[in-house]
Amino acid sequence: MNKAVNIKVVSLDLFGTLVDVRRGLEPAWNTILGDANSDSLKRKYWDRATEILRDKLLVAGDGNGWFKNIRSVFEDAFRDFFNETHLDFNPQTAAELWILGHRSSYYYPDASVFMSEIFRKHLVCLSSDTSMEMVPGIIETQRFDSIFISEDMRCYKTSSVYWNYIVQHYGFHAASILHIGDASADVIGAKECGIVTCW
Repeated sequence: MNKAVNIKVVSLDLFGTLVDVRRGLEPAWNTILGDANSDSLKRKYWDRATEILRDKLLVAGDGNGWFKNIRSVFEDAFRDFFNETHLDFNPQTAAELWILGHRSSYYYPDASVFMSEIFRKHLVCLSSDTSMEMVPGIIETQRFDSIFISEDMRCYKTSSVYWNYIVQHYGFHAASILHIGDASADVIGAKECGIVTCW
């Protein structure tokens, strides 16, 4: 049976799925790396920093009272990354640059065509592990039915609490919701709740 036939709501991740965050973060990354910015080292360090950040997000908010905001998560991740790589850079400054890099990101060229099509056929919500300070100017350009921001919900997408809230918000069966993301961390919690996932 084609799962797409029963989809009533499409949940979209923002950074990396709709928005080219790598391009927005490149100036910040170059500043953070300083002289350690050969192509091979940049890639190696990017992969490692991404792993550390993913691990920090897994324990940053379970939706059961414990929550660490995204700025603090970035600071913690950069602190560990700098300790491991011996790069001399302030974690708070790096976190600020990271937030500004997200804010200066733009939609992928084909995102508007995709969203125009999907908005005609489904309810569409934004589901993002961010804070409102990271998204001004980006989310206002689209007419999302609802916007679910981790910092407002006090849990991250790795938690089933996040996804259960969305299911309850719409009042549909979880299998009537499709979430599209760009990484496994985007879809783990959604899949556990019975939401259809794609990445």
